[in-house]
Amino acid sequence: MIRDRRYSPFYKIVDGIVDELQDMVWPGETSPRRKLKNEQLEKLKYSVEKLIRDSVSIRHSTNQKAFASIHLGKDHYKANIYNEMLTYRIHVERCFNGMIELGYLKIEKKGVNTSDGKRYLTRYSATQKMVNLFPNSLGKALPVLIPQAQNINLIRVQQNFKTEVNGEQVERKKLLEYEETSKTKLMRSNLQKINDTINKFWFDLRLDDDDFTAMQVQMLSKPQREQDIDRQLNLARRNLHRVFNDVEMTLGGRFYGGWWQEVPRGYRQYIVMNGKPMVEYDFANLHPRILYAEAGLIPPDDCYSDIYPKCPGWVMPDPDDMRKAVKIALNAMLNATAELKRPPRAFRRKDCNCSWVQLSAAILERHRLIADKFYTGQGLRLQRIDSDIAEYVMLHFAKYNMPILPLHDSFIIRSGYEESLEKVMQEAFQQFVGSSIEINEKKPSHPDKMSEAERAVWSKNQVELRPENRINTKDIYELLAYMETGHEKRLSTFLDLGSKV
Repeated sequence: MIRDRRYSPFYKIVDGIVDELQDMVWPGETSPRRKLKNEQLEKLKYSVEKLIRDSVSIRHSTNQKAFASIHLGKDHYKANIYNEMLTYRIHVERCFNGMIELGYLKIEKKGVNTSDGKRYLTRYSATQKMVNLFPNSLGKALPVLIPQAQNINLIRVQQNFKTEVNGEQVERKKLLEYEETSKTKLMRSNLQKINDTINKFWFDLRLDDDDFTAMQVQMLSKPQREQDIDRQLNLARRNLHRVFNDVEMTLGGRFYGGWWQEVPRGYRQYIVMNGKPMVEYDFANLHPRILYAEAGLIPPDDCYSDIYPKCPGWVMPDPDDMRKAVKIALNAMLNATAELKRPPRAFRRKDCNCSWVQLSAAILERHRLIADKFYTGQGLRLQRIDSDIAEYVMLHFAKYNMPILPLHDSFIIRSGYEESLEKVMQEAFQQFVGSSIEINEKKPSHPDKMSEAERAVWSKNQVELRPENRINTKDIYELLAYMETGHEKRLSTFLDLGSKV
């Protein structure tokens, strides 16, 4: 594996732990085990890298614990196109258990299979001994010190399936192997260009440290928060991969893997690139507009508006809530392969003041010209089209060394490039769909629609963005305090890495 010399301190830590694992005497044994060599030694190094990367890059301070997860079942480590480096014997038995024995890792919660079919992986954390291997002065910049994972298959095929556990049907996902072709090689090459462009810059959230912590809580659903589930944003995750839903690669194909895709919508406005603000643009009514274009029809101005359920005494709710309910329902109806008798999980009756049956009937009536497309599983086919559009947009800007952060049907780009982005998005839609489409800047939600935590951050930023309150003070102590905030510390560390090339 080729090592990026900018991250030589990280690899020095890896090599040191590898040497300790090779030389350690296990409990109950009298001498070190046989040393691994050649290919097995490379796999040991890879495993150490992964365990450090997964547990250290999610820590945003030296004293704040964060949990990573690991599969401990042997079946997970079968060799395939997605897994050439991790083996149960080396990764789990020798590396994971060894690093626990050496005091670098600690199991926090053991994995369980619940009676209702849910599975929770074993959770572990980097100990203080591990964190102390990194410069203490850079505690808030730990994610910056971790290089991107190597030997990752960027093109994946994933299939959802249902299985019975304790008499109940539960959903599972599995990766499928596929044939390597010139098409997959080209997609992988394109994606590498996109990732290389993204990795030349540092992306962060312009939040103070307390607000960053509060944002991570907002990443969890209410049931998850009530179950005390932990989740940390991994700012080191900047590489994208592409996920298809069939081995022929005609379905899906969207891009995943970037940390920004996990950020709640109310916080996206604080995403920065090398400290510079960014903006988000999306295609209006993307999937229904594709269907109208394919049928040679002119779509409504807004496919999610003017939906009027037929029910006695119906009262129009808040327009934003109603539009949200329609969007959720319409897309669920496009994804489903048969008529939905029950509403999708995100559907809330209070948003539309009517039942699922009444809302879905109103949608079919409003879009009667393309009604034959509903409940036919169009969603994944449409995702294939929008993912090709996304690839086109990202590759265009990669040629000019400008990274684009994809969010499926929208894009985040550095402020100042709005006009160029709109032009290229329109060009991409025209090429793959043969029609034009409205493109909008995604503005932050109205404060009344924000969560309490989002509203508190928004209010604080409105004050800080006033000209008289911007960081232009000559007070050295105030400047130093600002430079110690997490996002500033991470950026300065990242720029310092670049100077070492």
